[in-house]
Amino acid sequence: MALKRRNLEEDLLWLKIPLLALLSVLLLSAALWWLASRYQDEMRTAEFQVRGDLELLAAQVQEIEAAEQIIVDNIGVFEQMQSRGLLDQEDRVALLDTITTLRNRHNLYPVTVEIAEQDRVVIPYVTEVDYPEEQISLRGTPLRLELPLLHEGDLARLLEGLYATGGLFVVDECTMREAIESDNEYLSLLPHQMADCALIWYSFQRETYVEPEY
Repeated sequence: MALKRRNLEEDLLWLKIPLLALLSVLLLSAALWWLASRYQDEMRTAEFQVRGDLELLAAQVQEIEAAEQIIVDNIGVFEQMQSRGLLDQEDRVALLDTITTLRNRHNLYPVTVEIAEQDRVVIPYVTEVDYPEEQISLRGTPLRLELPLLHEGDLARLLEGLYATGGLFVVDECTMREAIESDNEYLSLLPHQMADCALIWYSFQRETYVEPEY
């Protein structure tokens, strides 16, 4: 029996189709692996971004809830301040009318009133606010009251009447001195003492927010 020697070219031709099929499979597998790897990386990136957005959203929700809680906790204080007129513009004429009314009501001696220039201090936010629209300023106006007294109760009635108006008055200093020259004058309806009081008249103002200058 004679063996026919195989031709290398015939073998290569016979293997050409399987080799091309194997190469195609390898290329396709490599392409699929690359696409899957890229898709996985994109999914991871999207997942990180979504997680970051969720964390940011959760933080914003917490800030909103905290702000709402602050409003709930302080709405009563705000309404009380508003009803007392602490958020209104300062009315000096009304203050003088109030002092005149108190003087007449309690039969006081004439009261000398000095009203100085108002000071203004912006109250900073307790926490950082991204886009504030308003700010609150504290206004303080120095007052000086000088009045003759028949007795100490006259001064107490005047100050008590001022506090009863709802305004925010803070006594800074009060001094009293004798106004009589002899003991006999104690029995007469003359001013026995002179009172000199320094007060601060406070109020609050809602203003348009202005970026502070450093």
